[in-house]
Amino acid sequence: MSRKRLHPLHILFSLLKGVREMLFPFIAVILFGQSIWVLWGVLAVVVIGLLTSVIGWWRFTYAVEDAQLHITQGLIIRKNRYISREKIHSLDISQNILHQWFNLVKLQIETAGGKDEAEAVLSAISKNEAELLQQLLAPNKTGDRSADALFESAGNDVSSSEARWYMSRKMMWLMAATSGGVGVVVSGIFVFLSQFDEMLSSTVADQAFEYVLSLGFVLIGVFAFILLIVLYLVAMIVTLLKYARFTLSKTSEQIKISRGLLNKRQRTIDLSKIQAVRVQQNLIRQWLGVATVYVESAGSAKEETGFSTIIAPLLPVSEVPEVLERMLPDYIVAEDSWTRSPKRARIRYLIRASWIWVIVAATLSAVLYPFGLLAWLVVAGTLVFGFREHQVAAVRTTEKHLLFRYHNWSKHTVIVKKQHMQTYEIKRTLLQRKARLAHLSFSIMAGSGGKTFQVKDMEIDVAESQYDWFSKECPVLIAQPLGEEHQ
Repeated sequence: MSRKRLHPLHILFSLLKGVREMLFPFIAVILFGQSIWVLWGVLAVVVIGLLTSVIGWWRFTYAVEDAQLHITQGLIIRKNRYISREKIHSLDISQNILHQWFNLVKLQIETAGGKDEAEAVLSAISKNEAELLQQLLAPNKTGDRSADALFESAGNDVSSSEARWYMSRKMMWLMAATSGGVGVVVSGIFVFLSQFDEMLSSTVADQAFEYVLSLGFVLIGVFAFILLIVLYLVAMIVTLLKYARFTLSKTSEQIKISRGLLNKRQRTIDLSKIQAVRVQQNLIRQWLGVATVYVESAGSAKEETGFSTIIAPLLPVSEVPEVLERMLPDYIVAEDSWTRSPKRARIRYLIRASWIWVIVAATLSAVLYPFGLLAWLVVAGTLVFGFREHQVAAVRTTEKHLLFRYHNWSKHTVIVKKQHMQTYEIKRTLLQRKARLAHLSFSIMAGSGGKTFQVKDMEIDVAESQYDWFSKECPVLIAQPLGEEHQ
C-alpha cells in the first residue's frame, strides 16, 4: 500500500477544533477589547491556525507496511508511529454531516493500550480507503468488509450478515422518552455558562439574581416548568438523533452496530472480545417491562457508558432471550431459580441506604424546625430504595455461566462465562462473619483494564459453593434459553 494523505477536509476539522478551543477567549477579547490591535491580534491567531492546519495535513501520512499501520506526522519533530495488526482490537467508522456531504468517513483504530482514547484517528478518508484498511488491518479477517455497505439503508446494510436486529420505531420513541437525558442537557448548559463566569462581573450577576426574584415565586415556578419541558424535549431529540436507524448485525466472527442520523457511527466488536452481557433497567423501564442490553468487551475505548457497548438500546424484557439466541447464543442460560440475599440481610441494606440521611434529617429537624421535618421524607425514600436493593440482589450458576443481579440506580443482570472471569472474590467484615454473610464479586477484562461486579450480603454457603464452581475446570458449553426467576 502506497503512502497516502488524509482528505483536505482534515484542514477544516483541525481549524474548527482550534476555533472551538479558543472560542471563549475570542469572545471575551472581541467584547471587552478596547483597541483595533486586539482584533488584528485575533485575525493573526486565525491565520496562524490555518497555516498550522495546512502544514499538519501535509505532513501527516499513513501506509500499511508489513501488517502494521505506519503513521508519520510533525514538522520540526518528525514522529513515526507503528500499530501492529495483532494489537488492534477494532476499527470503527463514523460520519458527521461534513463527512456525509463529501462522502467521506472517519476511521478510529483502537488497541489495548489506547486507554480512554482511540490509538489513532484518520479523520477524513474515502469509504473505499476505509474498506481497504479494514481488510488489511482487521484483527480477524472476514470477507464482509465493504465500507460502502456500512451506512446504507438497514435492509441493504447487513445483507451478508448471519442475523440482524432493528429497534422498532415504538421502542425508539419510548427510549427517548425514558432516557433521563435531561440531566445531561442541564450539565452541558452549566458547563457552557461556566465559560463566561470569569467574564461577568459580580454586579451583573447580582442584578440578574435580583431581577429573577422580582418576578415572584409563581412566575418563577411557571418559567421553571416551561424550561423543564423544553429541556426534556431537547433531550428526547438528542436521543432520537443518536440512536436513529439502530441496526445490530452478526457475521461469523463479529457483531456490527450502526446508528445515528446526523452523526452516523458504525462499531465492530469481535465475538472473541466479548466478556459478559449485561441487561439494565431503570425504575421507569422496570415498570414498563423494557430493558437495554450491553456487552462488556476487552480492548474497547471508553465510548458510550464506561467500557460497555449497547447492542440493543431498548426492547421488551420478554424479547431479550430471543435477541441473545440470535446474536450471542453462548450467553443463553437455562431456566432455573435465583438464590436471593437472605431476609436477615435486609436490615443491612436499609441501614446502608439511609444512615447518612438519618443524620441529615435529624440535624435539619433540630435547626430548621418545623420545616426541617420534611427531610424525613428523603429518609423514607432511601428506605424504599434499600428495600428494593435487597429484593433484587441474587446470584445463579449454571454449568458454564455465573449470573449476578443487583440494583443501584438501575436493575442489572450480568451474565458471564467462567472462562472470562479473571477473579472471584469473597469479602467479609466482622459483623458479616457473625451473620454468615459475605459480599461476592468477580472481575473481567473490559476496555484496557478490568471491570468488577458485586452482589452484597449473600449467604456464606452460597459464596463457598460458587468458589468451588469457579475453581473447577471449565466443561464444554451447552447453550440453552435464558431463565426467568423462580418465585
